[in-house]
Amino acid sequence: LGVVPLEISDYKQYHEAATKFVDWLKKHHPSKMDKALKAEALTQLGYLKRLAARLKLPQVMKWVDNYLEANDGKILVFAIHKKIVAALRQRYRNLSVVLDGSTPLPARKQVVQTFQCDPKIRVFIGNIKAAGVGINLTAASTVAFAELDWVPGNHTQAADRAHRIGTKDSVNVHFLVAK
Repeated sequence: LGVVPLEISDYKQYHEAATKFVDWLKKHHPSKMDKALKAEALTQLGYLKRLAARLKLPQVMKWVDNYLEANDGKILVFAIHKKIVAALRQRYRNLSVVLDGSTPLPARKQVVQTFQCDPKIRVFIGNIKAAGVGINLTAASTVAFAELDWVPGNHTQAADRAHRIGTKDSVNVHFLVAK
């Protein structure tokens, strides 16, 4: 095995494509422009979504802090991105359990059991997809979404974790959105 560096026939064109992609595409492949611009817009939207989540995180934490001070109940907080889940985990480490994609399958049942039964554990932090189906979290009657998923049905599924057979109170769902 080895790497064999080879010259390309038109470095100028490659450099133009690498540094001014939209202009290069318009010049060399105009029929592909619409598709490329849509992809660029989706990429930008994804980055803006992550940026908004990160920039509103202090306010999300303040909102959860206020909830915990004003109530003696438990709360489910759902997020999407690992960095947001990690920041919430750090902030509420003594009061919370976390269930996300990195939680091993055998440990998930114990995470749920701890949240349901331990009065000191008041915050369930979950990834919307990993913790949004197949578990009962009826110890909480308040659900907060720190981030929103692309698929609205995923919010319904996640909120339904608190709204199960055995729920004693009405379930309040809050979408914590950036202005």
